Amino acid sequence: FMSRRIEPHHVYCKGMGAGSRLDVCLNLVSLCAGLDGCHEKMQRGGKATQIKCWELVAKREGLSSWEVAQEAIFRLLRTPKR
Repeated sequence: FMSRRIEPHHVYCKGMGAGSRLDVCLNLVSLCAGLDGCHEKMQRGGKATQIKCWELVAKREGLSSWEVAQEAIFRLLRTPKR
């Protein structure tokens, strides 16, 4: 039985010190929830899993590559907190 509940997943973890600045579409993907759902698998995944998330974001946002999506988030992180 697979959960049909969807949860937002932060590609770049909010716990890295950026707070709510990371609550933007560019840093979020929707994943299925549940004990063994996609969200849990992404949380446990490594570098390849994170790149897959960036690829999803890049495709959704019409960006040329996952590196472009990642750089956009890093630019956001460099802006001063308000």
